[in-house]
Amino acid sequence: MDLRIEEKTEAGKITATYVGSLASDDKNERQLVGRLDVIPLTYGTGVGVGDASASPTTALLLSILQESTGRIATILFADRLGTALEPECKMYRLAADVFNDAAMILDCLSPALPRGPRVLLLSSSSVLRALCGVAAGSSKASLSAHFAKWGNLGELNAVSGQVAA
Repeated sequence: MDLRIEEKTEAGKITATYVGSLASDDKNERQLVGRLDVIPLTYGTGVGVGDASASPTTALLLSILQESTGRIATILFADRLGTALEPECKMYRLAADVFNDAAMILDCLSPALPRGPRVLLLSSSSVLRALCGVAAGSSKASLSAHFAKWGNLGELNAVSGQVAA
């Protein structure tokens, strides 16, 4: 005998389906032998993950959009604020951390949105990550140049690279 259990929301939408079979040695004693499958909701999934209508082309286009917006943001941010980064390197180091944290928060919030706004949110997080890279890299270079004594900037960067690894 097969058993089918459906979990539904208050609105009546099916969230999961459990399919199993009942085995009985005795009419009074029946137990659920195994759960065959769980069919999850498409709500809360990434772009294309868990969606039967998604294609590899869509995933590729999303990746291209994210990379392109990030690179354009890198170029524009470095062009606009390139000269202001060195004198205010501590402020931009803090801004880099804020940009990175904001990008992570946007990535975590993205599954809760429908497909259209989700793409915009993921592109925005890519822009924030690019801004983080420019601000963090330039502030590190400025601080390294400040602490380098006797022209040993290369040695300082090599040592800090080894310590970070």
